[in-house]
Amino acid sequence: MSVRLNEAGLQRFFNSTVGPVGRILADRADRVRERAAQNASGEMLEIDSGDLLRGLRVQLERDADSLVAKVSTSAMHRGFNYPAYWDQNGRPWLTSALRDALI
Repeated sequence: MSVRLNEAGLQRFFNSTVGPVGRILADRADRVRERAAQNASGEMLEIDSGDLLRGLRVQLERDADSLVAKVSTSAMHRGFNYPAYWDQNGRPWLTSALRDALI
C-alpha cells in the first residue's frame, strides 16, 4: 500500500488565510479583539476612548512556517500608548483578552 499526499491541497488547508485553519484562526482572533474591546470599555480599563476602540485590529498573515493572527492596537490618546497599559492587577490588558477569549 502506498499513500500519495496532495501537497498543494495540504498547503491550502493549513496555510491559506481562507482555508479551514485560517478561518478558525481568524474567528478566534476576532473573539480576542471583541474581548479586548470589552476590557477597554469595561471594568478592566474603564477608559472611554473611541481612539482605542477604533484602533483594535486583527491581522491574519503567513510567516515562514505557518499562519499567524495578530490582535493589536496602535491607538494613542494625548501621547499615551494603549498597548503598554496594564490593568489594575498588573497585567497587560491585551494579554488578559487573549486568555479570557480562548478559555
